Amino acid sequence: MHSVLTGYTVYFNLKYNHVGHVVQGRYGAPLVEGDTYLLRLSRYIHLNPVHTREAEDWDVKQKRQWLRAYRWSSYRGYIDERRKRELVDQGPLLSLVTTDRSQDPHAEYRRYVETGLAGDDEEFVELLKDSPRAIGGREFRKWVDDEYTKLRDAQGSLEDVSFRREAVLRDADGIVRVVAEAFGVEADDMTRTMRGNIARPVAARMLVKHAGLSQRAAGGKLGYKTGSAVSHQLKFLAERLITDAKLGKKVRQIERSISKLG
Repeated sequence: MHSVLTGYTVYFNLKYNHVGHVVQGRYGAPLVEGDTYLLRLSRYIHLNPVHTREAEDWDVKQKRQWLRAYRWSSYRGYIDERRKRELVDQGPLLSLVTTDRSQDPHAEYRRYVETGLAGDDEEFVELLKDSPRAIGGREFRKWVDDEYTKLRDAQGSLEDVSFRREAVLRDADGIVRVVAEAFGVEADDMTRTMRGNIARPVAARMLVKHAGLSQRAAGGKLGYKTGSAVSHQLKFLAERLITDAKLGKKVRQIERSISKLG
C-alpha cells in the first residue's frame, strides 16, 4: 500500500505540477477479530460518504441514493456485479453475508450495509477509538495490546516493533548488494556515510520491507548509530520519492531485483 500511495503521489505531482504530500497520514492496518468485526468494519467504511456534515440532515432515502451513486468508492461493485472493479476482490466479504447458494450475495451485502443508514454504529466507532492496533472484543484488544507491549519491551524501542512482515523474506546481505550495485558503489561502503548518495536510505527501506528487519536492526547493518537516525533517513527518502521520478523508477527496479533473491 505504501508503494501504491507513493506512486500515485509521484504521478499526481508530475501531472498537476504539485509539490508535497497528496495523501494525509500513513496507511494503517489494525488486526481484526473474526468475520463479524470484519463485516462491521466494511460497513463502517462504505458508509463514510453519508457520514458527512452535508448529509447530516438527509433522510434515509436521500442517503441511500447518494451512497449508491457515489463513484469514489468500491461499494457500487459490491452491490452490482456489472460495476465491480478489477483491482477489488469482492468475493471474501460477499461470502460472509450468504448462508446458501440461493441467495444473491450482492443483494445481501447491500441490505447489510444499508441497514446502517438509519443511524450511527456508535458502539463500533468507540471500538475504533479504543485501540489503534486492533478491532474486536475487549479480550482480543487486550491480547493484541499485551503482545505489542511485549515486543516493545523486548526490543527496547517503538521503532523495533512490527506486527507485519513479508510472507517471503529476502536475504539481507543480498539486498545490500543489489542496492549497492544499482547506485554504483561497493557493498562494503554501504556502512559509511556517502554525502550526496541516497543508497543507504534506500537500502534501509529495502531491509525493513523485504528482509523483515526492524529500523534499529537495519540501521545496525548499515552503520547507523541509532534507530532514530534510520527513521529520519526513511522519512527523508519518502519525501524525496514524492518529487523525484527518476529515483522512484530506480527504487522500483531495485525491488524487482530483490524479488528474485532467495
